[in-house]
Amino acid sequence: KSEIEMVYVGGLIYTCFSAVSAAFSFAVVLTGLLWPGLMLSKCRPFSNILFFVSLSDFLGSISNSFGFPPNGSLICSAQSFLYLYFLPASWLWTLLLVYQLRTLILFKSLDLSLKWMHVICWSVPLLPALLPLSTNNYGQDDGLNEASPCVLGGNEKLKFLWIITCDTGLSFICFVLMAIWSLEIFRFCQINKHAESFDKELSLFQSMRLYPLALFITWVPAFFGGILVFTDVLSTSNYSVITPLEVLATQYGTLLTLIYFSQSKASRMLWIDLFKKVTSHIIFLKHSTQPEEVQFDGKRLLSNMEETDEDILVQRLISRDSMVSIYANEIKIDGDIRMSDVRSF
Repeated sequence: KSEIEMVYVGGLIYTCFSAVSAAFSFAVVLTGLLWPGLMLSKCRPFSNILFFVSLSDFLGSISNSFGFPPNGSLICSAQSFLYLYFLPASWLWTLLLVYQLRTLILFKSLDLSLKWMHVICWSVPLLPALLPLSTNNYGQDDGLNEASPCVLGGNEKLKFLWIITCDTGLSFICFVLMAIWSLEIFRFCQINKHAESFDKELSLFQSMRLYPLALFITWVPAFFGGILVFTDVLSTSNYSVITPLEVLATQYGTLLTLIYFSQSKASRMLWIDLFKKVTSHIIFLKHSTQPEEVQFDGKRLLSNMEETDEDILVQRLISRDSMVSIYANEIKIDGDIRMSDVRSF
């Protein structure tokens, strides 16, 4: 096969796997939208972050499902921007998840407010998304027009230089910080694992550590693969081929979703109950001319579910002092308020 044909086939595989990841990430996003008390409550700070990790991965991955639009088209520019902006945003949200977990377990507080996390995660990705436009353009190389997804076109060496310095450089910083903070948490948990009243912190760490681990599994191989491709491009004029490592990187959203639903009993119960209600409604309509209203009380199901480790740890933050800031002065709640009252916020 010619090299361009290999690029085309690799692009098709990459597009298909990206669509799979987008579908999985959308399942988490839809869960948060249907039942905001489950993921978007300010008393569930880590669930908040997971929602935005999935949202970022969904928007970044769905862009690759646009196919191979021609250079210069609006959809090509949109594909490039979504890819270069939202995938780095998903790394940053994961980084802040580890940071918030570190401050909660080590210092019994949450340093960053949700507002500042939004500022960081939606502003920093503008660097890899916009800086390359100073020398290159959104699109493909001329010889690959409509043969691969749009990222950056123009000078090939400058293209990979931008990707290495901005895109890959940002991912490298995220990986290093996540590794350092995760080791700090692990060491602290090992020292205090036999201490009284530390079981919830330990359990929360054991569940949350899987998310940065999923990012490492999917993106670190692509990071080193990108460096090898960059080295090859410097020495030859050949086009780079989308490698299996880059295809693996598309599956972060898939792994994240599988981890989330395997750990969240509440989300599974809500989806199962909704599925049963909708199925019974469809069956009823097939055998009756009278419309039946689907009654689904998600709030009731949520209120009957057991508190998670995340709920209990936040409750401890509330009761630790007479006035405790949960989200760094964003929510200030008096110490004797019950957890049921907090959820009403």
